[in-house]
Amino acid sequence: MIYAFTANFIGVMLAAVTIIFTISLIVGFIGKLLNRSQISFCLNSSLIIGLGLSAGSIFLAFNADKIPGDRSASEFVLQSLACLISTWIVILIYKKVILSRDRDDQGPEKLQSKLESSDGEKQQRETRRRAKETETQQNTQNDDNKPQSKERDISKLLLFGSFAIPIFLIIVISLFSEPTSNIAAAVETNGEAFTAYEQKDVAELRGLATEGDAVAQFYLGYMYDTGEGVAQDDAAAVSWYRKSAEQGDVDAQRNLGAMYNIGKGVELDYVAAVDWFRKAAEQGDALSQFLLGASYDMGEGVAQDYTVAVSWYRKAADQGLAEAQFNLGNMYYSGRGLEQDYAAAVSWYRKAADQGLAEAQFNLGASYDMGEGVAQDYVQAHKWLNLAGAGAADTETRNEANELRENVAAKMQPAQIAEAQRLASAWRKK
Repeated sequence: MIYAFTANFIGVMLAAVTIIFTISLIVGFIGKLLNRSQISFCLNSSLIIGLGLSAGSIFLAFNADKIPGDRSASEFVLQSLACLISTWIVILIYKKVILSRDRDDQGPEKLQSKLESSDGEKQQRETRRRAKETETQQNTQNDDNKPQSKERDISKLLLFGSFAIPIFLIIVISLFSEPTSNIAAAVETNGEAFTAYEQKDVAELRGLATEGDAVAQFYLGYMYDTGEGVAQDDAAAVSWYRKSAEQGDVDAQRNLGAMYNIGKGVELDYVAAVDWFRKAAEQGDALSQFLLGASYDMGEGVAQDYTVAVSWYRKAADQGLAEAQFNLGNMYYSGRGLEQDYAAAVSWYRKAADQGLAEAQFNLGASYDMGEGVAQDYVQAHKWLNLAGAGAADTETRNEANELRENVAAKMQPAQIAEAQRLASAWRKK
């Protein structure tokens, strides 16, 4: 994972250096055609292009959830940093290469050309030389000062980069992380609230919640939601969830969204559900990312968008949520929101099946039966269908799995069936 991250970061930097350097050279050439300072055009355009790419990446970071694909906000932030560093590198290139060449070109070449001139040519040019002597001396003085002036300009830019990069990191950290004092306060109050919840001490929990403890508010809402330690009260659950959610508690935001999504304790409102799912999903909550993806998948509370659904499913699947892995497999299987890929579908089905999700085990068994995305294998098909039938919570999935397993068994030899049963038994013991 670290290797992939490093390779990606270096790749972005190389691409940014190439883009900035190429465009700045073109701009510098245009400046030369206009009889302006070529190096100044190169330097200024490098800075503008680099900062523009960096700012654009930060904008994408704040809108990562609205962009097709599976890139996270942190990836765009790192891309922005890579662009800023690349700008600094290009300026260093100009300092080390172009300015060194400019200094080497001063004086000696002009002196050499004069020495190669004949005495007759000198006499013929004497009059013109004297007439232009003042102008030539002034130009020579300006030319001698140009490298120093350019070095001063570049030094300013490098000094800017030295301050800009750490300042940039501080700004990003402040935007994408929670203040330390808040974290410390959360840790301190979490212990009290959790202890009160574990002991079902409603009075203590209510006292903490009334004082504004977001964690206590969540737990109190959860108790009213499930009827643990108190009489079940959906409206009270929504009320306490809301108080906690408005303080940014991710669990409360997700549960409040779920209440809106099914109309429990509050009027059914898919739009409000999506709003709360998004708040929690943007904090990295896997279940909320899955629920938000499902909203986009079904078009509930938001315009149906399979590409965005895939993006949120993937974020949750990468965190190991079996339901998200299963749904992402379905998207690959049907080709919704991305190119159809049976092999990728099988890969995600397997991840979810290994966690015991019966629906994924059924689909994986069916894939082995039909040879879609994987080599046809009746033994593996029987094994996974057997597990799906035994572990399914709903009657429909259980009956479908058992029926398909019997169909597969009809195509197998007794020894193959015995092997499939052995494999299923060994999987259960893991």
